[in-house]
Amino acid sequence: KRLRGMGVESIVFNPAANRPEASDFLSVMQQNAAHLQQVFK
Repeated sequence: KRLRGMGVESIVFNPAANRPEASDFLSVMQQNAAHLQQVFK
């Protein structure tokens, strides 16, 4: 809460180092990009 009050946001960036069980590498990277877009809005 304190960090958010200071304008600091965090996200989880999945490096997809191992093969994802339910998707592919590109889908994981697209999800990462969507998370980044939310932070920079």
